[in-house]
Parts: sequence; structure tokens; C-alpha cells
Amino acid sequence: MDLQKRVDQHDRDLAAHKKRMEKIEKDLGITAKLVKVGMKLIIEDRRRQKESREEFDYQLKALIASQQRTDAKLDRLADMLLRRNRNGHSSS
Repeated sequence: MDLQKRVDQHDRDLAAHKKRMEKIEKDLGITAKLVKVGMKLIIEDRRRQKESREEFDYQLKALIASQQRTDAKLDRLADMLLRRNRNGHSSS
């Protein structure tokens, strides 16, 4: 009888172990799906960041070019005003 009790307990332990393993496998499957979805989100986010950075760079370059044109116009205007004020006379 003692042997039979031990065998029965072993069978119960084995069944419990099998249930735990099934739960672990299920949880691992869910985790794998979450990781896969998370990786897709990360890839999409990086793509959007790259597009945003490229758009920002484009706009910044346009702003710099515009500012350079404005600076050149102001320099020409200042030169013209300085020449006009002298009108051929010394500034003393």
C-alpha cells in the first residue's frame, strides 16, 4: 500500500507539473506575441522619427538660406545708406 500511495502522489505531482508547464508555455507564447508587436511599434516609431527629423532638417536649411538672403539684403541696404549720407562729402 505504501508503494501505491507513493505512485499515486507521483502521478498527482506529475499532473501538477504538466499543468504548470502548459501555463508557462502559454505565457511564453503571449510574451512572444507582445515582443513581436512591440518590435513593430518600435520600428514604426523610428521610421516616423526619421521622417520628422528629415522634415525638420529641410525646414531648418530653408530658414538658414532665407536668413542669409535677408542678411545680404540688409548689408546692401546699409552700404547704400552709408554711401547716400556721404553724398561725396567726408563725414566730419
